[in-house]
Amino acid sequence: MSEAGIISAGREAWVRIRDRTKRQADDWYLVGDALVAGRSTCLKLAGSNSLQTPAYRAHWRRWLDANCFGDMDTHERLNAIWVAEHKAEVMRWRDGLDEAARRHANHPNVIVAHMKSGTEPAARGPKPKQRTAADRVRSDAPRAGFYGPRPVKPEQDLIRRVAQAMRSSGKNDWLQLATIAIEALTVADLYALLPAKAARTAPAAVGLHA
Repeated sequence: MSEAGIISAGREAWVRIRDRTKRQADDWYLVGDALVAGRSTCLKLAGSNSLQTPAYRAHWRRWLDANCFGDMDTHERLNAIWVAEHKAEVMRWRDGLDEAARRHANHPNVIVAHMKSGTEPAARGPKPKQRTAADRVRSDAPRAGFYGPRPVKPEQDLIRRVAQAMRSSGKNDWLQLATIAIEALTVADLYALLPAKAARTAPAAVGLHA
């Protein structure tokens, strides 16, 4: 196939890759071949053998944009070129994978990463959600009933008395306020808050505290 034909086939393959979720290795081979051909053309136009010269880079950028490869990720593009330059080796490696691993060995980033590390690709499920502080509080909180039956709804007088104790403390820290609220309760208050069944089985009330 001529250089123009290679570039045209790679351009068409890139359009197919962008337009569908499933990306076949064969299309990536065509894309890599087109990029290699384009790189060779740009080196000739720049009159250089180096990929680092400003002249080459200018020609390369124009070539990428003109052939619809301008939106390709740089890392993806470099790996596609690597795959094209090692195609025989890559094809032997893929042929040696089992069917499940081969299905996940289409993208050049995956191929290069696993070939260089000597591992096999596997299906990638959704990443576990990172737990926030609020998630940890919710998940680590005791389940309903963990400490026994829920208390009954407190009387308004008790609520006002606890609120007054918290207000009078002048504290803003939640832990300190919680401590103050608990300390404001009397033994009689605690028994009053117990469900009826639990209250009947509770030990006799002892002396009250302030």
